[in-house]
Amino acid sequence: MREIEGSPGTVISDVDADGIEQLDLEDKLCFRCRLLEDPRRPRPSPGECLVRAADLLPLVRDSRSGIKVVTRSGRILAYAVFGRAKLFRNLADSGLPAAEDALLIGALFANDEARDENLDIDLLVAVMDFAREHGYEIVQAVCRADDEEENEFARQAMLSAAGFDIGDPVGDFCLAQIGVEQWDSPSDTEAEE
Repeated sequence: MREIEGSPGTVISDVDADGIEQLDLEDKLCFRCRLLEDPRRPRPSPGECLVRAADLLPLVRDSRSGIKVVTRSGRILAYAVFGRAKLFRNLADSGLPAAEDALLIGALFANDEARDENLDIDLLVAVMDFAREHGYEIVQAVCRADDEEENEFARQAMLSAAGFDIGDPVGDFCLAQIGVEQWDSPSDTEAEE
């Protein structure tokens, strides 16, 4: 758990298998990740979750994958679902050109309050730290091709500003990518300042 500087009482923490079960049972958070949804499940009612605890367990049990949440006073404001591409059951059907050896951010959700405070950026930094610590060289993130205000996905504009290259659209989505070394190195412009 790490407190976010300048945002008292706001922390980023990892979710483990017990935490997933608790979140699911207490209905504290409706995780969304289209790359994990079970296509055999009937379409849910409005407000019902598409992703269940069982869908997320492979990610939290895998040492090179995970889920991070941003909370304030016990309230979840944002989350990131990330891991090895092979753990995202619907990736092959999406047509997105994910690399086998990359860390894939399948969902990066932030409610309006979190976006207003740039907590989605803090969460992205935490995921990039995870990637570096676990030996990834490349990080990829799913984003909307039209950069609509859909909270499930990392914002294309945010990823671009963070140095990610935005790939060509595949249907409604695209894949953004950055090398961990590129993330760690200041740009030429920053170095000159």
